Amino acid sequence: MATTANVEGLLDWFRDPSNKSFWNEDLLDIRTASVGGGAGVFAREDIDVHSHDHCGGHGDDHEHEDTPILLRVSKEAILSGRNSKICNLLYEGGLDGMQAVVLAYLYEKADPTSPWKGYVDSINIYDDNGKPIVPPCMWDEEAKKCLKGTEAEVLGVTDPEEIERYFTIALAFAREVESVIPRPKELDIVGKPQEEVEKMFEVYAAIVLAVSSRAFTIDDFHGLALVPGADLFNHNAYDDEDVHFETIADVCPFCGKDSGCGHSEFGGPDSEEDDSMTGSDSEDEEESGEEEENDDEQLLEITEEVIERFESDLLEQNGSESDESSDESDAELSPVERERNSAFSDPDSCCDITLVKSIKKDQEIFNTYGDLSNPFLLSSYLFVAKNNPNDTVGLGRQIIRFSKNSKFAKHISWWEKTGYVLFKSQFARARGLDEDEEQQDSVSDGWKLDMKIAADGNPTPATYAFARLLSLSHIHLKRVILQKHKLHSSLTIRDPRANRLLLHWCQQRVSQYGEVKVPPGYKHMVSPLINHEKQILAKAIERLSR
Repeated sequence: MATTANVEGLLDWFRDPSNKSFWNEDLLDIRTASVGGGAGVFAREDIDVHSHDHCGGHGDDHEHEDTPILLRVSKEAILSGRNSKICNLLYEGGLDGMQAVVLAYLYEKADPTSPWKGYVDSINIYDDNGKPIVPPCMWDEEAKKCLKGTEAEVLGVTDPEEIERYFTIALAFAREVESVIPRPKELDIVGKPQEEVEKMFEVYAAIVLAVSSRAFTIDDFHGLALVPGADLFNHNAYDDEDVHFETIADVCPFCGKDSGCGHSEFGGPDSEEDDSMTGSDSEDEEESGEEEENDDEQLLEITEEVIERFESDLLEQNGSESDESSDESDAELSPVERERNSAFSDPDSCCDITLVKSIKKDQEIFNTYGDLSNPFLLSSYLFVAKNNPNDTVGLGRQIIRFSKNSKFAKHISWWEKTGYVLFKSQFARARGLDEDEEQQDSVSDGWKLDMKIAADGNPTPATYAFARLLSLSHIHLKRVILQKHKLHSSLTIRDPRANRLLLHWCQQRVSQYGEVKVPPGYKHMVSPLINHEKQILAKAIERLSR
């Protein structure tokens, strides 16, 4: 859920044609979100998904080819490591992913002339009391105690190790490149007392949360990036999205083009640092900056009609040559308008938010970030969804303790070495699923993370199969091993002994939750998470007790 400030400055950023971005102000309004108190996107009027002429068109694999566009941002206008002023330094330092996006944000934030200034200034990292909004791994000990025994604790949500590693890497990067570019104030710890450095670390953690909660996976060239405007649409956890984020992801990893560059056939450029990472295009733009500044007053506001014209022009060019009147019209455009025209005439080089269902006036418009459980939402976005259908409760700790019983050593050894992977493979084939996806936890002790109760109170198939396996006598175990091609059918047969074992684990799992009073500032996040986990276990215990 975005925490946004200076909304008018952000809208001004969209209105500037040089930013090659379109925010549909006629249809969209930014207000306080219906849940959580952050920013949200609302409909100014009834929006019929079939009533608008302007539609998307991201290639043949576009999922919603006939839907209205609410937001379009050229990939040249997204904030990624590849696009930033420090792109070559990031490349030389071998930094990519989220670390690169965070550093790109910090260095652009420090530059008052950054092309993303209006957007960067809208990202708020402080609460109403002026304190940094930090992830759970940075909460005080009293608040962290509230998560004791929860899936959040089990999955490491309260562990600050990763954010500490990020901070160490960021400080090292700033030190190494300061002869080229000054350190951002958030990374300038030189001569600072330890107490102040700790406060700076807290601010850095808040920045990582703000950036990571807004980042989108773009394509093979940019990887992760901030997409202005797209981060304002809040998450719907119930598989009921109103809009969809769309972009062409399969592009050249060397230049970002979706076709025609030749790199896939002939390989990347001889000097990748010079061609795609040094920001040479930006330097060329700076050289012509004075000429473009003289034409700034001629720039027109980007509207939906303008984008319609761009795409219409592209269709005409594909069918026939442009007529003389079109040439005359283009000649009247300023250099930045022509550049913007070029960017928007190719929707495959843009990121879009498109409408997928009709919306009523004053209704909040939701995206979905994926099938995310509450521990993940809490860690990455600092909110949870009530009765989240993607929640599960793991039984890993109970199974680890149970595994110490030598009576079941052969059962568990075979399951770890062969049975789990084989069962997942057969289960995937039986359900028509991707076997690679189903086996992602099949290495080392990863299978224990798959031992869990789903949101509906039922054990996952692999969990039930494991309990059923343990209920077998050694004679029956040998029979199952000999007929392992039938493992899926053998281990999904309902068995009272397997039910009793699962019931025992669930009862032990319930006892993990401590009776800790949740501080007022955390109740809206912690209480729904704990309550839903207990509800899931209660449903499982009730069913297994029958």
